[in-house]
Amino acid sequence: MLDKLRKEKQSSWSWALTLMIIVTFLFFFGPGSFRRTKSGCGVISYAAKVNNSVISIEEFNFAYTSRFREMQRYNPNFSRDMARNMNLRQMVMDELIDLEILSQVANRYNLVVSDEEVAKSIAEIPMFQQNGEFDYNLYEKIVRYHMQITPKKFEEKQKKRILAVKVLELIKDSVKVDEESALNDYLRRNNKVNLYYVKFDPRIHIKNVQVSESEIDNLLKNDYQKIETYYNTNISEFSQPKQYRARHILLKLAQNASESDEKKVLERARKIISDIKAGAKFEELAKQYSEDEVSKVRGGDLDYFSEGRMVRPFEEAVKKLKEGEITEEPVRTIFGYHIIKLEGTKEATKKELKEVEREIARRLISEEKSNEIAKSDAERLLSQAKKGRKLEELVPREKEHSDDTVVINPPDSETVVLKETGMFNVSQNYIPGIGASEELIKRVFTNNGIAEDLTDIFKIGGFYYLVSIKEKEIKTKDDFEKEKDRYIKMLETSRQGAVIQDFIKSLRQKAKVSINTTLTSYDERHSREEEL
Repeated sequence: MLDKLRKEKQSSWSWALTLMIIVTFLFFFGPGSFRRTKSGCGVISYAAKVNNSVISIEEFNFAYTSRFREMQRYNPNFSRDMARNMNLRQMVMDELIDLEILSQVANRYNLVVSDEEVAKSIAEIPMFQQNGEFDYNLYEKIVRYHMQITPKKFEEKQKKRILAVKVLELIKDSVKVDEESALNDYLRRNNKVNLYYVKFDPRIHIKNVQVSESEIDNLLKNDYQKIETYYNTNISEFSQPKQYRARHILLKLAQNASESDEKKVLERARKIISDIKAGAKFEELAKQYSEDEVSKVRGGDLDYFSEGRMVRPFEEAVKKLKEGEITEEPVRTIFGYHIIKLEGTKEATKKELKEVEREIARRLISEEKSNEIAKSDAERLLSQAKKGRKLEELVPREKEHSDDTVVINPPDSETVVLKETGMFNVSQNYIPGIGASEELIKRVFTNNGIAEDLTDIFKIGGFYYLVSIKEKEIKTKDDFEKEKDRYIKMLETSRQGAVIQDFIKSLRQKAKVSINTTLTSYDERHSREEEL
């Protein structure tokens, strides 16, 4: 098919590969060898199965190595650890699977790709070009010796990729944005407001609230369900899991340390254990040898900790010890080698509801009274604002006080201050400095734009906020007209991407997919791909 392209110059034909990251794989091919994974002896012989089709291990390995090298071209410092952190193996696997699913959809809808389309697309791949022109000999060499497949097989895969793109193009073309929709979106994103707000924190009043025994008795008698709900919702406050108190001596060692370094540190750790058994004090050796700078000054003491606080190998070793015992062998973790001594344990405890019911009742009543005080403070300030005085006249900014400042809180509590949110729009769904509040967003941003005026109290996240509008930034239809074409194009691209993602997600959920997870894990078996 490609013989006729041996002497052709670079074509100007192109197609929208940038729609989805899965299709950019086409441009990520780079020359170089890659590690094979052998099959047999119980080892899975494929990278993935998608319905009735198979993605080979060789195809995955080449795709991954190519992607890794592409990342290195953009960032010469790109490393295996960086690839692990971004889960690059799984990303490449997902791309290949999505590509296969899309090509299967194309076949179901009888989409076709001509030989000319395939030939032109291959001729445009930079790795097959010399001095900007397609070089058939180079193409054949790379395909046969680096990819280790025949040109015909490569052309079949290329056809599959083009079919996938055609499916995406059909979806993209179905998403259009009309002018009215674009205008509404433009105003929604660009109409902004800056709010004044004063925060009233009920917690600062708790220490001044008095709760009588009769009030507690009354709550226990008339609303016990409220106490039970609090107890069940906050059970962790009334229970304590089993705890361990241990000391350790840490000799640091990287996870990827050489065999010789591993041996040296292990021998040092064993020597310390031997010295302890011979009578040396654990605490003194910890101060002398431990490389945990925080605990070594305390003789290696880690204080009490509960399950889940330490890395698993450390925790499992501690559980096997009796009080006063040390580990027979050094314990290897991601940090290095540990010598561990168990100092003591605390058994798990749990207070029953009857034991804490009065404590809970007192807390609930205190919180209710504190909320009432905070709300009352906010309402007093609101009444002043309703009389025509502005918040900036009634409340100081930060710690600046003026003679006409209204003191809202008791003398021993924090003085309220006036703050600003800064400009924000409705699409953020979050008010800077305040938090998420659907009610406040709806009151500020109306169907017609931004509220004319707003001065009111809102309870958000356990706090009371007195809010008013300081300034607005309002766009008009005339503003939209100046950038209408650009904005409609931007909005279409954004919505097309969202529709395509949803479409692929739906296909993925319906497809029967089996993945060879040994290829997507990061362990020493795969280190060669990054080194080649």
